[in-house]
Amino acid sequence: MDEFIQQMTSKLGIDDSTAKQATAQTMNFVKGQVDASLFEQILKQVPGLEMITELMKSGQTQSTGKDKPQEEAGGGLFGAIAGMAGAYLGKDAAQGLDLINNLKKLGLSMEDITKFVTSLIEFLKKNVSPELVQKVLAQIPALAKMMK
Repeated sequence: MDEFIQQMTSKLGIDDSTAKQATAQTMNFVKGQVDASLFEQILKQVPGLEMITELMKSGQTQSTGKDKPQEEAGGGLFGAIAGMAGAYLGKDAAQGLDLINNLKKLGLSMEDITKFVTSLIEFLKKNVSPELVQKVLAQIPALAKMMK
C-alpha cells in the first residue's frame, strides 16, 4: 500500500495523511458494500491494506488534503443532495454520493476523486486477481461509475 499512497501524493498533490485517509474511506466503503468473504480475500492479498482500513476506526488521520478547511472541502449542500439521491435513486446511489462527499471533505475535487478511484481499482487489479476486482465492481456499481 505504501507504493499506492506515494503514487497518490504525486499524482494528486496531496499529503501522505490525506492519501491514507482517502484510501481508508474508500476501502471501508467497499467493505460495507461487498460480502465479508470477498473483502477478506482482498485484505489477505494486499499487504498493508488492513492497517490503512484501521485508520478510520482509530481516527489517526485528520488532514484536509489541500489546505482546505473541513467546512469548505465538501459537505452541507452535497450531503443534502446525497440524502435526496438516496430517497429517489435508492441506497446504493446515496452511499456512492456519501463516499464522494467524504472524499471532498478531504479536499479532493471531483477530478481528483475520479483519478483516485481509477488508480485504486487499477492498483487492486495488479495486486489481487482481476476477477476479484470485477466481483467488487459488480457488487458496487457506484464505484465503477466513479472511474474514468
